[in-house]
Amino acid sequence: MPLVVLTGITGCGTKEIAQRLAEGLPDAEFFLLGDRMMEVAADLGLQVSRDRVLDMRADTLALLRATALEGLTADVEAGLEAAKVVIVQMHLTFRWRGFLQPGFDAAYAQRLFEKATRYGAPALLMNAVATLPENLIALAALGGRWAELSPEEVLLWRDEEAVVSRILADYAGPHVAFLQTGADEPLPVWEGLIRDPKRRGRTSAFR
Repeated sequence: MPLVVLTGITGCGTKEIAQRLAEGLPDAEFFLLGDRMMEVAADLGLQVSRDRVLDMRADTLALLRATALEGLTADVEAGLEAAKVVIVQMHLTFRWRGFLQPGFDAAYAQRLFEKATRYGAPALLMNAVATLPENLIALAALGGRWAELSPEEVLLWRDEEAVVSRILADYAGPHVAFLQTGADEPLPVWEGLIRDPKRRGRTSAFR
């Protein structure tokens, strides 16, 4: 069954998409990298909140992310071995304090796609995009520094996330399809694309 790596900026609806897919596809399970990182931080006794995790030292943040990805990769392999639809949600980039920051580890991303190849599972990298008003409302609801992002910064971040997503799909190889989608697509549209690995480059409609 397929591996779906779901990307998109904060507030664009990636978590909701992952949940809808997992609920709508009886053979699916999903993993959220951000949640895994917070679980690892708690296990290690790190006193950090979700809205301050990007303020950690770069080396500490990288170690936290790698530790979370190590466990997540093992769980993905178990899901693929059990012939499930495996959905992994992650942010590839962040706009934080005026700078662009990485949100993933390329080596682990490559390992995820290699796991799919090992089990003969088609792979799809799906980049979610929300409209600017929807994204601004969601960021405002999160509060803190997220609410301080300007419309121009959000648009720039959205484009950066999409470009990095496409580059990652291309880097992973021709067996990884790329899709850009809105968060409000009907579930049957996503299901058809997930189960059809030949629709590389398909961009779905979003408002």
